[in-house]
Amino acid sequence: MTVKTSIKLLVICCIASLSSILSAQAKVNLDIDGIKKDLAASTKKLTDHREAVTEEKVEISKKLTSSQAEITEKRRKARLAVMGNADRKLVLGKLEAKASATGREVEYLRDQLGAFNGKITKTMFKGEKISLEHEPKDDSLTERMKALEAGIDRLEMMIGGAVVEAEVADADGKIQKGKLVSFGPAAWFADESGNISGAVVVDKASRNARLIDSSDSDPEISKLIAGEEVSLDVDLTGGKARALASINNTPLNLLSKGGSWIWPIIVIALISLVCAVLKFLQLSKIKNPREGWLTDLLESVREGDTGTAQNVCSELNHPAGKVMKNALTGMHKGADVVEEIVYEQMIDVQSRLQKWLPFIAVTAAIAPLLGLLGTVSGMISTFSALSVVGTGDPKLLSGGISEALVTTLFGLIVAIPALILHSLLSRRSQGIIQTTEKIGLTVVNSIRKK
Repeated sequence: MTVKTSIKLLVICCIASLSSILSAQAKVNLDIDGIKKDLAASTKKLTDHREAVTEEKVEISKKLTSSQAEITEKRRKARLAVMGNADRKLVLGKLEAKASATGREVEYLRDQLGAFNGKITKTMFKGEKISLEHEPKDDSLTERMKALEAGIDRLEMMIGGAVVEAEVADADGKIQKGKLVSFGPAAWFADESGNISGAVVVDKASRNARLIDSSDSDPEISKLIAGEEVSLDVDLTGGKARALASINNTPLNLLSKGGSWIWPIIVIALISLVCAVLKFLQLSKIKNPREGWLTDLLESVREGDTGTAQNVCSELNHPAGKVMKNALTGMHKGADVVEEIVYEQMIDVQSRLQKWLPFIAVTAAIAPLLGLLGTVSGMISTFSALSVVGTGDPKLLSGGISEALVTTLFGLIVAIPALILHSLLSRRSQGIIQTTEKIGLTVVNSIRKK
């Protein structure tokens, strides 16, 4: 192929390429115009849609604001309603609590006034004829207040001095009818004949008035009932001072109150006392060695004079004299034999000096235990009486309580002196034993040195 032909072909190719490019550009221009038209239409549609949404937002905002305002108002009203209900419940609760407390107070006052009415009845003397203007008809508080008024009226009458018809029990328990004059807690009685008269106390256990010091008729009481001016002894304690003065607490009376457990304590106390007296007499006969006695004995031992040494031992009123006299019989056999004899004799001395002391020590230990045993027995009797009669009458319980306390008292009374006697006698016995051992060791050592 020639060059010209190649150039022609190249030119033809270039022209073909250029024409295809021009046609493609024309198509692109046509597409851009359509896109611009579509874009303009879409933009307008978006603008219209935004305007519509904006208008809807405004309406929705107004409705939302209105709804929130309504909800806030309803919440406020609901809160006020709840608060009002709580306050009403609180006030109602307080009123109910106050009503309940008032009811309890009324019930308490009703019970107290009922008890007061019962006390008025108990304090009135049997047969006493007093017209009480205010007598309760039912259990209401108003009616029971009348009992208080009646009690006040009777108290004013008694304080000012009143003469009433009454029945009292004399010393033999017989009922006597007559007149009774009272000034507060003090009261006197005289029968219709005037032969029986005296001061009066109220026995709470039997709920009867009882005469005291009524052995002789006192004309002053009859004069007092008649309204005359007299001088009488007044016991403002209601007879308690007289009763305390009449209490007899002698040892024999206490023994009778102690019950059966008091006798073992008394028996061991007597045996212990006998042992202590015998032991005291035994120890009082023992005299301590005179001054210079041991020196004389040692001189005789050093000289080897057994006879003289035994004579010196015989003049001594002390266990050491007998011990050394027997021990010196083996002096010629050496100090070891003498020492053995001394120890053998000391066993007998200790046995004799300690005799009867253990029983005194046992007495000091066992007496409180016997007292405690009596206390337990008395308390059992007391509780047995309580289970039958209750706690209304303390006199029925006095037997068991007395037995309980008296046995303990006597147990301590026996134990304390027994302990003291045992200590003193043991100390004296130990002193004698130590003196004997000291003399024996001194003589043995002197023999060894010889």
